[in-house]
Order: sequence, then C-alpha cells, then structure tokens
Amino acid sequence: MTTYQHPRTTWQAYTATLPYARDLYMQWQATMFDPDYEQALNDYILAMDQGTSDSRRQELLQQSRKNLAALKNSGDEHITTDLALIRVLSALGQTDQAAYIADLLLKNLAQNDNIPLDRPFLPPSGDFDHRPVQDTLAGWLRSALENAREPSQSISDTQEQQPPSVPAEPETPSQPKPQTQKIGRNAKCPCGSGKKYKKCCEALDTQALTQDQSHHPEPQSPVASDFTAPQASPQEPTATWSINIKGGIKVVAPADISNMNTYVLLEQEDWYEPEIEFVRALIQTGMTAMDCDTGYGVYALSIAAKMQGHGKVIALNPDPLFFESLQENRLQEIITTEPDHTALDFIRLGSSDQDMQQLCQGSPLVMFPASNELIKTFKDLNLDIYKLIPGLNALAPYQESNSALQGNLFACSKERAQILRQNNLLAASPNTTRSSSPDINGLMDNIQNDHHERPAYHPDKLELFEEDDKDLIKAYKTVVYDQQEELDLKASEAFNNLIRGYVKQARTIFNKILEKTVQNHEAQKLWLQAFNELASLRNKRPKKQKNDNIPALEQSGYKILNPAGMGWSGSGALTAYFKEFPNITFVDAGEISHIEGTISLMNLRSFQGSHGEFFKFLVLFFGFTLFGYSSSKSFKQRYGLERSKVKSRHMLDFISYAEGALHFMRLMKHIHDGNKIKYKVFKQAANLLINKICESYADEHTEYVLMDNSLHISTIHNIEYIDNMQVLCTYRDPRSNYVARVKEDWKFGPRIYKNGPVAYAESYRHFREYTGNIIENLKNNRDNVWTVQFEDFVSSEDYRQDLARKLKLDPARQDRHTHFKPWESIKNIDNYKRYENQEEILQIQQKLPQYLWEQQSNTT
Repeated sequence: MTTYQHPRTTWQAYTATLPYARDLYMQWQATMFDPDYEQALNDYILAMDQGTSDSRRQELLQQSRKNLAALKNSGDEHITTDLALIRVLSALGQTDQAAYIADLLLKNLAQNDNIPLDRPFLPPSGDFDHRPVQDTLAGWLRSALENAREPSQSISDTQEQQPPSVPAEPETPSQPKPQTQKIGRNAKCPCGSGKKYKKCCEALDTQALTQDQSHHPEPQSPVASDFTAPQASPQEPTATWSINIKGGIKVVAPADISNMNTYVLLEQEDWYEPEIEFVRALIQTGMTAMDCDTGYGVYALSIAAKMQGHGKVIALNPDPLFFESLQENRLQEIITTEPDHTALDFIRLGSSDQDMQQLCQGSPLVMFPASNELIKTFKDLNLDIYKLIPGLNALAPYQESNSALQGNLFACSKERAQILRQNNLLAASPNTTRSSSPDINGLMDNIQNDHHERPAYHPDKLELFEEDDKDLIKAYKTVVYDQQEELDLKASEAFNNLIRGYVKQARTIFNKILEKTVQNHEAQKLWLQAFNELASLRNKRPKKQKNDNIPALEQSGYKILNPAGMGWSGSGALTAYFKEFPNITFVDAGEISHIEGTISLMNLRSFQGSHGEFFKFLVLFFGFTLFGYSSSKSFKQRYGLERSKVKSRHMLDFISYAEGALHFMRLMKHIHDGNKIKYKVFKQAANLLINKICESYADEHTEYVLMDNSLHISTIHNIEYIDNMQVLCTYRDPRSNYVARVKEDWKFGPRIYKNGPVAYAESYRHFREYTGNIIENLKNNRDNVWTVQFEDFVSSEDYRQDLARKLKLDPARQDRHTHFKPWESIKNIDNYKRYENQEEILQIQQKLPQYLWEQQSNTT
C-alpha cells in the first residue's frame, strides 16, 4: 500500500464542475474513505492531464492500478473501486479486463440498483464525464457501463467465463473481509425510526447486494443518493427553500443541505465561483446573454436582474425549480428558455454541446469550463483566452502552464477585449496583479477583510503571481488550510449526520470540535448540552397544548441601539458618532446575523412546515447562526470559520452566549405546533437570544449595545418582536445617495444602466413609501423607531446632541471626533453638485422633489 499524501486539488477540483457530481459533491466531502482509494483516483486524474508527460502518465496509471488492485485484495467491494479500475485499465490499454468488470457491474445493477455512491467516483467511460444525468443516476450509470464494455462482447447469462486477472503487488497479502456486526431482529433499527429491526429495515437489507452493506449498522458517514434507500419522509424530495443571494435575488433550491448547491447558497449567501461577481460587473442594460447551463439559475437570474428590465437572457438546460425562481423574482419578461439568432454579448458555457462558431457571432465574451479542447476551439476561431483575477475583478491574458486545468476561463475577440478594457474589466497582463511582495499576514488580512464584499477567493487562483512568489502562496495555503481543514470538514459532517439521525456520531464529532474551538470548559459543557437539546427534538413530535409551561428567564437590562440604512444612506455616520460614548459598547454588524441573516430569527418567525422540516431548519440555525462553524471545505472557502473566531475574540463573556444558545434550544421544544411557529414562544426565545448576545459583549460600563445595521430599514417590521431595541432609520437625499452609489457601491457600480436615474428614482420612491408606511404603523404602537435625516445629522451639532439627549445620553461625556469626523461627512451632502453628469441629477430632482433635503424639516 502506498504512503498517503493529502492532495490539495485533483478529484475535488476535477469533479466540482461535472454535471453528474452536482448533487453528490457535498456528500463526498463529508465521507471518510480509504486514503489509498483517494490517491488512486488522484493519480489517474493527474495522469490524464494534457500537461503530463507520457512516461509520467504511465507511472501514475500503474501506481493507480496497483492501489486499486490492493484494495480489491483486501476486501474492498465498493462499486466506486470497480469504476475507477475500469478507467485505469482502459487507459493502460487493457480493454478486455475493463469490459469484463463493466459487464459484471451491469449484471449486478440489473438485479439490484440500490448501490451506494457515497464516495467520489468517475464514470466508467470518459465520454460520460460531462454528460448530464437525464433521468436517474442509476440509468445514467448503466449507459456509461454499456459504453465502457463495447470493446468486447458481454458475458453470456448462460456461459461461465473466467475473469481476466487483475495484477496486484505480489508483496501485498490478501486480507480477510472485515467482520460485520449482526443486528438482532428485536433490536431497535439503526435507521433511527424507533421501530424494531424486523419491522423496519430488515426486509430492505435482505434484498441488498451481498457486500459490506448487506447489514444495516450505523455507518460512519451516511450519504443519501439515488442508490440508497430513502431515509427522509416522502414529503422531503419536493420541499424547497427560497434562498436570498446578493443582488436581491431569490434562488429556489431543494430544502436539503446535503445538496451541494443548496449548501453553498446557504453558507455563502451567493455562488462559490468568483466569476459570478465579474459577470455582475460586466452586464449592462440592453445586453443579450445566454446561460447554457442554467440549473437553479444563479447566473441567469443575476444577469437578468442587472439588466433592469431592458435586455434578454436565454436560459438553456434549466432545472425545474428554476421556473419557481423566475416567478419569485418577476423576471419572466426578460428571461426565455428558447434560443434564437440574436447576437449575443455574453455566453456562459456548460457541459452541453453547442455550435461555437454560431454562438460566437456578434463578438460575445464567452465564459467556459477550462479544458484544452475548448481552448483550442476558441483559438481556432481567432479568439484570445483570458483568466479572471479575483482581487481585481478583472480579466488578464491566460498563460498556459503544466498545471492541471480547473475553474473557468474566458474567450473573446480583440474588439470585445477593447470594450472590456475601457470598462476596467480587462488588465493588460498577469503582472498587473503584483505589487511589492506582501508578507504572509498582510496577504491573509487583505483576503479576509475582502470577503464581506467579494466572493471568497480560490487560493489556487493566486498562482497568477510570478514564480518567485510561489513560496509565499505555499505558505498562505499551509497557514490557512492546515489549521482549518479538519474543522471545516468535521462541522459539515456533524450537522449532516444529525439531520440523518446518526446522533451518536454527530455528538462525538461535535464534541471534538468543541475541544479545539472553545477553550472555556464550562462553555464547552453548555454547548454540548445545547447540542443534546437539539438532537432530542429529532423524533419528538410536538404536543397540542393550550398553555405551555415555559420557564421565565431573567432578561438583561441592556438597550440596543441600531442605526439602520437603505444602502449608502449614511447610517455609518451614526454608528461612528455613538461609538464615542463611554456607556455604549459597539458590536460589529458583520458578526451579528441572528436577526435577519439567511438562517435567522426572521426565517424562524415565518416558518411553516412539518416537524421533520422544522428540525432541519433548527440544525441549520444551530450550525450556521448560533455556533457559527459553517465553512464549505469543498470549495476552499474558510471565512465562516474565521468569522466565528473573530466573534469569539470580541466577546467578553463566552459563557453568557453559550447559556443563551442552551436556553434558546430548550425553548424550541415548545415553539412548533406541528405546522407553524407559536408567536408567544418565538418572541420569548428571540428576546432571550438577543439579550444574551448583548451580555456577551457588554462590560461594567455598558448601558447601550450598538449594532450597526443588524436590522435594516427594509426589514424594520422585525422590530415587533424585539423588546429593547431602538432603531434609527437613516434616510438621505436621493441625489447624493445616487452619486454615492455610482461612485462607491461596487454592486451598483460605475457601469450603471443607461436608464439609471429614472429607474433609480422609481426604486427610491417605492422604498420610501413602503418603509414609511411600516414605520408610521410601528410608531403608533411603540416609540422605538425614529427617522434621521443624514444631512441634518452631519451638518448640525445641535441636531446630534438633541438626538443623544433623546436617547438619555450625555453629550458632555462624548469623546468627540475619535470616530465621527463631521468635516469629512459634510463633503458627502452636496457630492451631486460635483457630479459629471448633471442631466442625471436633474432627472432625479424632477422625479423626487418631495425627498430633496431642502424640503426636509430638522426633526427626528
């Protein structure tokens, strides 16, 4: 057996873009499997890379074959080992042996297709790598096996044949098959149903293949797939979540975090590829774009939203859920699924076959999965190849190397390149990304600070630096990966196992994570108790009760001050001002997503669904929001873990927050009535959690806890269930707000759509009217929502002091100008007077006269 060295990329990078792996990829990441199998898979993938020499290719293939043969000799009967062996033998020219194995697998599938694919695999035929699954994965695999056995005739059902030998290392002795534990028929079924084994899964197990899975123990890393018996309720396959991502887009995806797409969208609140931000910057009103691999529609929907009602998106190969997203985002008029002969400005290629010459008419920019074949195709069409530099959000000329291709590349004509260069979307060469060599800490800080506004980096993309910086990149990888890789993987595995009912394993893994991440032993115990409370809810059905006996908990005396904005409205100036008071403790808004984040109290309040769906949501809330370890190992995105570490560093009282998590989970026993959430219990739980967050950050001087934009104006209605929060809704003159967004907001951007001022004015008016009505209704019930005019606040000391006194703050105790510098903020009041296009400002003035600052009164 070979010595295992963990590969950074190979099967992870290769399979991430393959259509058949989409719904399995995340599951593979959480699965523990033999490292020699992984090494064999990686050796094969590297061997088949175009940059590998012939001699090296043969060496890698032989090593892969030896590892796979040794696994077979040691009792490994997993189908993925056979699938890999077929690919390796075919590459070595041993087609008869490969065909024989393929035929055996086909015969097994004909008898029973309930075969787990719970670890990474390649289809037996390379022709199927980029071929999407049309119906079922089982049917797709049968077709691939039939393709793989074509070199020889199939084995007759009536004639015995001796299988060709698979040479193995002679030094490796055969190992006996591992013994499996027998389950008593009267014992509880390990699937977690609570029934006796004989009345539950025994019938399924007796029909299974006579392999290691012929018993039904609790596996270490259970993974659902088309080949495993369903462990979810019959309703779950149709359950969906509407997930908010950047740009105000809602993407409908399966309500299942074992689905790779769902998990990434929840964890990142966007798609993982850095190219998504570049595409958003690229698209302008009036363009025509084509997405050849639409799927759930992240790209297609984001592109359509950027067009602001003027343009066209042709969405090919959509998932059925895409049409639900289409309706939710009201983009039916701009998106079509029928191709036509319109000249295209942008094309996103996928795995489907397209006529490149026809598509490239009209000089579009083409984004495509990196492959030597497509690079050659585009070069034959006289197109230049480019690669994205994430840090610049711009393209640079692609330089060929011997490293394995991965990710996406771009192709376009020189005419299109000139347009990109004029719009600052194309750099002259890879060297433009390099400054003086930064130290490793500076590089890490820059990347970590950038994650709030840009998609997480792919560290492999950093190879755009010149050769003498390779040691620096290697050091970065070592620091980031080696310290966090295990925790990332284990956190994902623990919460996935808990959802599937493998409580004991999930608890063991979670306890190990606690030992490495929570230093305080008392806090460790509290977190483990909270986890146990969560686990106890899995099979506990809610009881109909008129009056729940809920223990009353003492609430903290802290008040929450929350400046709320609408996007470049100036709420940051209020935050800076109030940070200057000694009895106010500031909490970074980027670390408090409990109220209105993707998995948040806001979602819990509106939850409707079965108990099983409710439990899934609670696991997500516990993992993503309460505990905070939710980073996605598969795409090397580590920032969820970093956010949790930052949170821990700023918290003064770890125990208080852990207590809050525990009591919150205890209240969850009373909150769900089998279909919806009980508001009274929800309000108590929400206030408990928010108060515990305040306690964890406060010190002996704290009276107010300052949370910047933990609640935005757009979601101000959530104030109804928060007892001790004062919200300051900050509005700004639409003219200066417009200019600030054009100049500073990278999402709004300098490449604003042609009809920008008119569309902006309509959006601004709608927002002010909508939120104004909500605020007025709230004011009728409680005096905890005030409006602040940005221009009055920054220009008038009297206005600021009156506001402070109204909050019962003493202006005399203010440490003035340590954070808030009014002489700088005042410059932003009349920025529109210096704007280069005064016609746009005039349009806004004509459309929104009632919101111009001159007509606002200096009242709060």
